Amino acid sequence: MARYIFVSDYVRTRFGFSEVPILTIYPGSDLALFTRSHGSAPPDNCVGMAYRPEADKLDERAIEVFITLARCRPGIRALIIGGGRFLDEYRRRVERASVANAVEFTGYVAYDRLPAFYRRLSVFVAPVHAESFGQVTPFAMSMGIPVAGYRMGALGEILGDESLLAPAGDAEALADIVIGLLEDRTRRLEVGARNRARALELFSVERMIERYATVYDEVPETR
Repeated sequence: MARYIFVSDYVRTRFGFSEVPILTIYPGSDLALFTRSHGSAPPDNCVGMAYRPEADKLDERAIEVFITLARCRPGIRALIIGGGRFLDEYRRRVERASVANAVEFTGYVAYDRLPAFYRRLSVFVAPVHAESFGQVTPFAMSMGIPVAGYRMGALGEILGDESLLAPAGDAEALADIVIGLLEDRTRRLEVGARNRARALELFSVERMIERYATVYDEVPETR
């Protein structure tokens, strides 16, 4: 084994070992797909997430931040993109909280349809309990959307901005961060522009290929 390559510094630090050279290469995405038409900006009052609601990253409580937002901010729309194990529980919790009129569940969405849903978002919310990398975040960043989430795993590393992270599982604190972004359009657009620049620099498929090509050039050929 010549190299061990990890998807984030968080994973490399947690699982790497010194016997073999190790490095981080971020997974790359086709960011040309996740973009906006020139001059268009994110809307003003729609939040959402795009995950498989499964136990690897989310839990039953992930929906609570959206319930809190719907209660605190009349007129807000919450877009829950994806299908999976916890989806029915999320629907039940939304109904019990009497905010069903504010929350839209898309169910499973084909990859090529994702950009259209992302374009509806003012803020992408990442209420994760674990995160090794997660391409849904760079998708949002590439579209100039601010991302706020829990301080978990590699999320802070991806965003490069700890001010947008709440303590793990604290739905009210995360909702406060999101509301702050919604109420300050100038800051929201500035964060979105910074996110897009960061995504293009670090998380494009072209950047990933470039990094791997360098590794292949460095590693002696074995026969």
